[in-house]
Amino acid sequence: GSQESRRSRKIAHKSPIVEAKLMETPSFDFRSNPPTWYESIVNDRLGFVGPSGFGSASTASAVAQKFSSVAKGKTILITGCTMGGLGFETARILAGLGAKVVLNTRNKEKGEKAMDAIKAEFKSADVSLVVFDLGKLSTIQNKALGLFEEAVGKGAPLHILLNNAGIMACPFTLTEQKIETQFGVNHIGHFALFKELIPALKKGAADGYCRVVNLSSMGHRILANLDKKTIFDPEHFNDEKKYHVWDAYGRSKFANVVFASEIEKRYGDQGIHAYSLHPGAILTNLGRHIIPQWIENSWLMRKFFGLVWNMKNIPQGSATSVYAALAPDIQNGGYFDNCNLGKAHLWCFDEDLGKTLWEVSEKLTG
Repeated sequence: GSQESRRSRKIAHKSPIVEAKLMETPSFDFRSNPPTWYESIVNDRLGFVGPSGFGSASTASAVAQKFSSVAKGKTILITGCTMGGLGFETARILAGLGAKVVLNTRNKEKGEKAMDAIKAEFKSADVSLVVFDLGKLSTIQNKALGLFEEAVGKGAPLHILLNNAGIMACPFTLTEQKIETQFGVNHIGHFALFKELIPALKKGAADGYCRVVNLSSMGHRILANLDKKTIFDPEHFNDEKKYHVWDAYGRSKFANVVFASEIEKRYGDQGIHAYSLHPGAILTNLGRHIIPQWIENSWLMRKFFGLVWNMKNIPQGSATSVYAALAPDIQNGGYFDNCNLGKAHLWCFDEDLGKTLWEVSEKLTG
């Protein structure tokens, strides 16, 4: 209505941290492989069950119970395991089934709190902690393998690497390596971690079971403003003048899908298989950079992320992670949604983009 109420709404959204750019909405591209928006948004709303026997309302616990024999005895490393998030929920479910779970957090105190909570719930749980920061390659390179072996034993196999940690829609900053933070944490940190853990993953493969699972998002489709030629060009994405919070998020989540597809191409024949997934729309600490009033007041946010009262809860949001980690006979290199094979943007399987991402990642971590 009035000019005054419009002004007060504007002030409510104003934040020195996030600035006006966040008021711009994510520009999704639903033209490529179009059924995804229907499957992801409508299915979340109506709770359809897919061919796997699971669907949007399935919980991590229900999925885990079905594949409990697969989890038992496996060694699993999960990034981003602070309490209240998807990583923690996934870790506690898998630890409860008898898997050896290595939690990762960048904050030791928060990691210990998560570890203690799991041990309190499951007395015989085999849980340990490794501390490194995906935004600081100096904490990962030449260190992560040693930390992992310290936690679970020298020469131990790694059967499942769950790249769960992530950030979303944060203001423009650069990582320690001078890489735009969303791309730096969501992709580059996990790329460096994967490369570092290859010896342990190969031992998992020798045991007959090795999976890398990347948490992506339906946000990998926020590509409408991005160009194939520059999407993975550091000169483009490291330029603050070209920065848009949602385009940067879309690029990083797109990289997660491409990275899984590329791992499969390069390491699948060595027994290291990779998968990516959309966990669903969930209210977690991931959205801490998005102004709360904006989510509450903006019909555009509700349109893009599903009505708040129809969002998944944490146990439902962790289900597809557990499915991709444990379900037998699923498509290697595939993208999963609601515990079923989903439909990713077709750029995700573009051979040239896959090669470009790998080369850029090698360069940025070299």
